Amino acid sequence: NEWQPIETAPQDGTVILVRNEVMQHPVEARWGEYQPSYGGPAKVAWSVWRDPQQFPCLPRGALVIPTEWVELPLPNDGAA
Repeated sequence: NEWQPIETAPQDGTVILVRNEVMQHPVEARWGEYQPSYGGPAKVAWSVWRDPQQFPCLPRGALVIPTEWVELPLPNDGAA
């Protein structure tokens, strides 16, 4: 799969890999409702679902501003 502009990404809650020019590595994220930690009304934005590298600065639910996306790779089930 090739990286595509974020404008073409699914916005139905599907978890995808996203990145931008300043991120050290891609993270799994999804488009959906986000509740700011400071309170206030919910917003709709890209947020981290899971960070495969376990980068401590990007916990689940952290907002990200990606510029590119790609589908998650299929899990390796050991089949050849």
